[in-house]
Amino acid sequence: MPFQNINISEILKAKFLNEPELEEEFKDAENELEIILEITRARKLSGLSQKDVAEKAGIKQQVVSRLENRENSPSLKTLIKILKVLNLKIEISPKKDNNLTA
Repeated sequence: MPFQNINISEILKAKFLNEPELEEEFKDAENELEIILEITRARKLSGLSQKDVAEKAGIKQQVVSRLENRENSPSLKTLIKILKVLNLKIEISPKKDNNLTA
């Protein structure tokens, strides 16, 4: 019997449509994954190993590994060190559906 190609993200999205709290958690997890994947992609494109990034950031290689393997979330300070080594930065902007007024 051949394996079916399953898109777990689409299945979960459909399941959570009627559960706003779970949908919000899912969106948060998607955002976190997107950041981790971008950091990993930038490290690989720069030709740096996890050890290289760690040494340049002044942190342990295990911190970089745990971040990339989604085992641990680094502190903001540590994240900024990693981003600096990879020539990346954090930008904060309003969400598209944000109705905040000053």
